[in-house]
Amino acid sequence: PALVLTTHEPGTWDLIFCRNTARSMRPEATGRLWQRLEASLCPGGVLVLGKAGRPLGARRLSPWGPCVYRRNRG
Repeated sequence: PALVLTTHEPGTWDLIFCRNTARSMRPEATGRLWQRLEASLCPGGVLVLGKAGRPLGARRLSPWGPCVYRRNRG
């Protein structure tokens, strides 16, 4: 499995860059990836993806700009 799915970094983050990671993963793994990244962002935190990245199923992420998503504060 990809290290991003098995390694845990402590705390929450204000900014996460995750470019071109999901495109090399199987669909079932990408769902876990988006959930993990969403949970790793603090409220108001920003996730930057590559052009092909779409955090499908991430309920607390909203588009904020091209390839940029922000975690909802609520």
